[in-house]
Amino acid sequence: MLSPYLWSFSTHYQCGKYVADGRWSEIAVSKQCGAAVLLRRLAEHGEGNFLDRVDARAE
Repeated sequence: MLSPYLWSFSTHYQCGKYVADGRWSEIAVSKQCGAAVLLRRLAEHGEGNFLDRVDARAE
């Protein structure tokens, strides 16, 4: 399962998250933007300093 903490708000995530300490719910849906999604959008807009950034279009 892809972590909601990284992938929420993307097509990679549908549901599942921790709803309390050590308590996982298969049906709960995260209402927070995942870190990978946020970093991707920042990179797309030229925000931040991504020194080791790989341009996927060049591959």
